[in-house]
Amino acid sequence: MKEIHAELNTRHTPRAHTDDNQRASQRFCAALIGRGFVKTAPSLSARDLSVALTLGLGAFFTNLDVTAVVIALPAMEHTLGFGMAATAWVIDAYSLAFTGMLLAAGAIADRFGRRRALLTGNAIFLVASLACGLAWNGPSLWLARGLQGIGAAFVVTGALALVASAFPDAAVRARVFALLGVVSGVGMAVGPTLGGVITAWTGWRWIFFINMPFCVALIIVVPRLVAESQAVEKRARYCRRRPVDDGTCATD
Repeated sequence: MKEIHAELNTRHTPRAHTDDNQRASQRFCAALIGRGFVKTAPSLSARDLSVALTLGLGAFFTNLDVTAVVIALPAMEHTLGFGMAATAWVIDAYSLAFTGMLLAAGAIADRFGRRRALLTGNAIFLVASLACGLAWNGPSLWLARGLQGIGAAFVVTGALALVASAFPDAAVRARVFALLGVVSGVGMAVGPTLGGVITAWTGWRWIFFINMPFCVALIIVVPRLVAESQAVEKRARYCRRRPVDDGTCATD
């Protein structure tokens, strides 16, 4: 009799109920997957992962530059001789140029090619980073930072548009967008720490010089991995104007 009561008490303990609920949930999820109601996330191939990481590299260093300069502002103020109030323009020039250029950069990328826009923005960012590192006074640094923001707008819009065209499968595309979001967040998160380390060891100018290897890597790798992409509307207008005699509009 005591054994029966003990067994009943064991079955009705909160832990037993929790285990039963977990097993029921696992069986329910397995049934949904087995019947096709829920699809498991597809794994990325090696090439897909390479493309995603390459495009994510642009998102990484453009976001890194947003926060890395914050720690170096006192050193910039001391070296270039501008006041404390003017240090805000080191950040604002980049942010205003970036946000103000996003829509225009997207339209230009759709019209002239997403990969071309990304590489053009990357080249602008490369030159602007060099100019930031060589700045001799406050206005020269602010102007170079604004140019950096313009380049970053083209890099980000081009990368996002290329992800949408390079990964036609919706599930894979969602994973790549999530990966880009993670990379962007990591860039902003490590920016203050990396900026402080670089400023302490080599000086604030190297916060901008360190962008240049990333930019060169994108210039080399992107044309090898990512195909050009343009807006569907532009392709349709091109095909209406041009007779289909060379197969460019007959094939997709």
